[in-house]
Amino acid sequence: MNTDKNFDVLETENFFLHGRLSAPAHFVEGFTQVSFGSSFAKILFHNVIEHKTAESRESRKTEQYLTMPTMQAIELAHLLLLTAKHAQAHVMAGLNAGDKEKLRAMLNDFQSGTAADSPPPDKAVSG
Repeated sequence: MNTDKNFDVLETENFFLHGRLSAPAHFVEGFTQVSFGSSFAKILFHNVIEHKTAESRESRKTEQYLTMPTMQAIELAHLLLLTAKHAQAHVMAGLNAGDKEKLRAMLNDFQSGTAADSPPPDKAVSG
C-alpha cells in the first residue's frame, strides 16, 4: 500500500495518521441520550444553539446520531476512561473547580467499581 496518498491508514490494528484525516471531522458539545441494546448502542450528540439565561432554557440541536455494535461501544467507553485516568493531571489543568471535582468523582467511580452499584444516569436508556 502506498501511504504517500493515504492520510489515515490502518495497519495490523494500529492506526497511523500521516498528515491529515480523509474522514470528515465533527464537533459536538455533548450527548443527549445513550441507548444500549443487545446488538447495538446508539448515542445522540448535540450542540448548544442558545445558552440558558434567566428568561430562557438552553436550546440544543442534534448534530450526530451514532449507531455501533454494543460491545465496541463498551470498549470505547472503557478506553476513554482509561485514557482520561492516564492523562488526569493534564486534563485537570484545563478545568474549572466544579468540573475538576466532577471528573475526579467519575474516575474514582470507574476505578473503584462503585458506579456499578448506581442507577444509570438520566441520559441512559436500555432497549
